[in-house]
Amino acid sequence: MFEKLLRKKNTDVSDVAPKREFHFALGFIKKAIEDEDREGKIEILSFVEKLLKEDLRSDMLTKIIYNPDNMLNRNSWFPQQYLNYDSSSAQIIEVDLSTACVIAYPWNSRRYEKMIKILAREDFKYDKTNHFAEYYVPLDICFITNGHHSIAAGCGYKKGSIKAKQVDITPLFEKIYTDGQSWYECGTGKKVFDVPDFRIAILFEIARMKYKLQIN
Repeated sequence: MFEKLLRKKNTDVSDVAPKREFHFALGFIKKAIEDEDREGKIEILSFVEKLLKEDLRSDMLTKIIYNPDNMLNRNSWFPQQYLNYDSSSAQIIEVDLSTACVIAYPWNSRRYEKMIKILAREDFKYDKTNHFAEYYVPLDICFITNGHHSIAAGCGYKKGSIKAKQVDITPLFEKIYTDGQSWYECGTGKKVFDVPDFRIAILFEIARMKYKLQIN
């Protein structure tokens, strides 16, 4: 009886299991592209990538609405220590909150409520002293690092734009890998840190696959 209950628990898809979802998704993607030519593979990868981005973006914007205790365990989105990246000289780009995939994470329900009310009446105003973000290529995702509540409200209303530092993470394709749960160092297998969300791991692998197809 106990073993049956345990098996049922282990296969309950209502519980998020990052490694399981990661491997399911990659299995789905690899099967979907296996008989396609190069262009067909890129098209399917782009389709799945778009769906995942929409899912991740919307989920991050609504987590605090469903549960005020929701907290994202995030040290960093990607192991940038493996990049030759100088943030002081990074290219600054403008990111449109109405069209770009912007991942903001409102973590305080009162602050979020306040900004939702303000932006219902006013335009979004970019504040260079409060709004910070990094735009990762070739994933084409903008991750907010500060100013989550106002930017999240701007994303919801599809108002305004922000400035972001552009970070090319292409070199990471040869230096790290993931199992959906954590980032690991290629060669040594050393764990770097946990992936904040398994969908980021899937998007990273899709970007790696597209990159290899595009350079070959």
